[in-house]
Amino acid sequence: MFFDERLCGILQPTRAFGDVALKWSLREKVLMQYVFEDPAYVPNYISPPYLSCTPGVRSIQIDQDTQFLIIATDGLWDGLSDEESVKLIHRKPPGVNSATWLIQHSLAQHNETRLQRILSIPPGPICRNVRDDISVIVIYFNT
Repeated sequence: MFFDERLCGILQPTRAFGDVALKWSLREKVLMQYVFEDPAYVPNYISPPYLSCTPGVRSIQIDQDTQFLIIATDGLWDGLSDEESVKLIHRKPPGVNSATWLIQHSLAQHNETRLQRILSIPPGPICRNVRDDISVIVIYFNT
């Protein structure tokens, strides 16, 4: 049920920890409408559930050559590839937070003026259309 490349026309990823209304079965949706009289509105809700919180998982062997691990939500990967992220971590100036460094580059697409403009947009509906929620953790090994 994708409309404008979004699940039910409102959400881009197909796995999420939030957005519970997209995980409801039709029976649960009817129950929630009865109990709360006005649950979160989901357009095009025809054959639910549409969303799973089961993450995509990839196993890798960590050995003495493993330098770091990047764990991030889809917002980071919308702007950077795996390879770009690794290169950025290797080029990060000393003393700069690795996660912040990656987020800034993902948003800015290597353009400082663009980054400043994006970060100056106040929270709200316009902001949600311009920048995604991005969470990043960089774990270093053997440092």
